[in-house]
Amino acid sequence: MQKSLGFELVDCTMLMAAVRSIKSASEINRIRHICEIAGKAFAELPSTVRVGDTEKEIYRGFSANLLLNGADKVPYVSIASGQGGYESIIMGPTDRIARKGDVLILDTGSKCGGYFCDYDRNFSFGPPSAEVARVYEALWHATDAGIEAARPGKTAADVFHAQADVLISYGFEVGNVGRFGHGLGKVITEHPSNAPGDETVLLPGMVLTVEPSAMFGGGIMAHEEDIVITEGEAEVLSPRASREIQVIEC
Repeated sequence: MQKSLGFELVDCTMLMAAVRSIKSASEINRIRHICEIAGKAFAELPSTVRVGDTEKEIYRGFSANLLLNGADKVPYVSIASGQGGYESIIMGPTDRIARKGDVLILDTGSKCGGYFCDYDRNFSFGPPSAEVARVYEALWHATDAGIEAARPGKTAADVFHAQADVLISYGFEVGNVGRFGHGLGKVITEHPSNAPGDETVLLPGMVLTVEPSAMFGGGIMAHEEDIVITEGEAEVLSPRASREIQVIEC
């Protein structure tokens, strides 16, 4: 068939992925805007949820608030909670009731103008345990290291290793982790992956998530920010999380 048509069919998947990975100023502005919208919903959450609420109630309220704040669509919201940690970072809402001592994570891929944000926030119902505070601290500093490493000429693998080095220094194992972040744009997960084997060179205009995670006695915790590569330091598009886990008063 190819011979009869007079041309050869080739796979252009990675060629197109590379083209799409560089965002225009207009595209970056749209991602920045949806990041700001999600930031408002995250900031308002501690004043709208209480011990006794179910995950489904929290999920519905947060999703509605994203739309009220200006999101066009909310294709993805993940929620999980548990005493001193949670079991997974990719969960739908359940009837589980929030209790004092719980850690809650919400992760959203919301859209505005055709472009996604993708980041999460952690909350503690009441003061966090010493272990939760230490894990959160490790994740925050790992995220910071990933952001610092995300400069032109560096690779996606460099961003992974910068995060991994911090987590290892806190005593966490990262050997089985596939990646610590990915590209972002019109699709929630784009090229490249911040993974050990991804030698994609970072260029200005690339939008990435920086997403370390850590396994510990209470389960798992993760942290995520959205950034854009510039000529110098990366710009954080998501309103940067606080250095300490946000507390929901009980």
